[in-house]
Amino acid sequence: MLMVGISFAGQSPSRKPSQPDVFLITIDTLRADHVHCYGYDRVQTPALDTLAKNGIRFSQAFTPSPITNTSHTTILTGLLPSVHGVTDFAIPLAPTHPT
Repeated sequence: MLMVGISFAGQSPSRKPSQPDVFLITIDTLRADHVHCYGYDRVQTPALDTLAKNGIRFSQAFTPSPITNTSHTTILTGLLPSVHGVTDFAIPLAPTHPT
């Protein structure tokens, strides 16, 4: 249900070389076995292929929840749903949990 990719871009002038720009790309409801960079040849996905080639492509990913906002909250806080409390739609993240 959720594919996550991280791509490292060029350095911005105000950042130190050891601090790359990080882009987190999540796509809901996309099967990896229907994306070209994961081996599917019946469709072309040039933008995703380029990101996969120049960034980091995960061949295995796991989600703590099949609910998108719960999974995104886990990605952005590093906390499990039982800790951050976003366990269903319309449940906001408490301001005590930084992202």
